Amino acid sequence: PMLVTPSEEYVGELLFVTNDFDHRQVSVPVSMRVVEYAFRFEAETAQCAMPGERAEYRATIANLSTDADIYELLLVAAPRWEVEIPVEVGPVAVGESVQFTVAVSVPYTAQVGESEQTDLRIRSQADGNQAIDWTLTTTVESQWYYLPIVRNGPTR
Repeated sequence: PMLVTPSEEYVGELLFVTNDFDHRQVSVPVSMRVVEYAFRFEAETAQCAMPGERAEYRATIANLSTDADIYELLLVAAPRWEVEIPVEVGPVAVGESVQFTVAVSVPYTAQVGESEQTDLRIRSQADGNQAIDWTLTTTVESQWYYLPIVRNGPTR
């Protein structure tokens, strides 16, 4: 067996043996480059926002592969609240990283303490087996009002 190293190019010949007496053997040149795909993902997972506002989640993808890659962002299930996501991130060069934002809009009708879970999947376009799930939890925060105390009449 031959050990292969990622990113190196291998050249060889493919030899076909046939029943044709005039062309008993046919040799076809071939080349191969071994590529490994991997990435690192870091992101925020929980935020609070008031009704009518957006919670913006920042994330970073670092390409640990031996080749450039593009990453797809997919909604795993239909969310109840509006979600803005980039369709794809990249291309990201080898050893580089890229930042992006996903926004969840809290509806005006949302109640204080209510939360929405948004499930996303980030997947390598080059190797669909390289994927990670990302869950965002957006909670409606309460708004505090401070009112002055006013007294009518004389003070003592």
